[in-house]
Amino acid sequence: MTWARVSPGRLEVCPRCENPGTKSWSCENPGTRFAKDVADYIRQNKSLRDLVIWDSSGGDEGAAALAKALVANDTLTTFSLGDVELSSDTLIIFAKMLATNSALESVNLSQVRPLEKDQVCWLMSQKWYAGVFKRLDIAWPEQLLPELAILIRREACCPSLFVSVTSSVDKRVLGEFTDALATDTTLRRLSIESDKAVIDALEDRFDKDSTHSACRRALLRRIWDDVTVSRGQERHLVSILDALKKNSSVVQFTTSAVMVTPEMARSLSELLAANDTLNVVNVYNYWEMSPQEIQTILKGLRTNHSLI
Repeated sequence: MTWARVSPGRLEVCPRCENPGTKSWSCENPGTRFAKDVADYIRQNKSLRDLVIWDSSGGDEGAAALAKALVANDTLTTFSLGDVELSSDTLIIFAKMLATNSALESVNLSQVRPLEKDQVCWLMSQKWYAGVFKRLDIAWPEQLLPELAILIRREACCPSLFVSVTSSVDKRVLGEFTDALATDTTLRRLSIESDKAVIDALEDRFDKDSTHSACRRALLRRIWDDVTVSRGQERHLVSILDALKKNSSVVQFTTSAVMVTPEMARSLSELLAANDTLNVVNVYNYWEMSPQEIQTILKGLRTNHSLI
């Protein structure tokens, strides 16, 4: 992969890392100049296959310039925008681009938040954009679970799903989503986050603590356990794991350890014991889990023959 950084007026590429097929760029400068420079590069380059852009400060205007350049590009197969704040309008811009560009197989716009429900529904209602969600890798909020369930049943969504759902989700909506997930045969990777605002607030609070002592993990766990007991936080997550027990296509599942309660651990253990399709299970920040929860999960591995 080629790594490059941006200086005023030019793109600086590390020659030792030069690879004509893949590039990853990072920008430290504000404004849209970087995005416009990359857009010019996209128009001129005929060998690039994968492009990842980090820290671009162009926002929606810069993203629009990139999408315009991608319309006529017939070599790129994957394109990603990371760590850049984008509005839901960018989703429409890239959907229109994908309706014309047939070469791109995946466009990662996971930083488009929040997704506007009316815009997603409009795209779904237009025959011209019927297939764009297969190639749009986006973060799906709880409010769009009904639409996501429809796309899953149509086999019309991206094979990699990132879903945010909280404990307050409507049971009927959650049921429709998990039913669709259980019978799907096209999804490959599923990432779940829950009560993100709570988790982010706790993480930010502890990250600012210069001591970073062992009490950090204990206190974070205690706070989360208190929330779980009082609000039943894990029930919606257990429902998703139950659906995965019946799923025969998802090969990778990702979640956060801060969401692993004893009940969640039991359900994950049962999933590992019952599912023979999953190859990878990622539990990031795994050190947040208690020894008992880890032991519970490991029990499921005794009869699992699919993880690698």
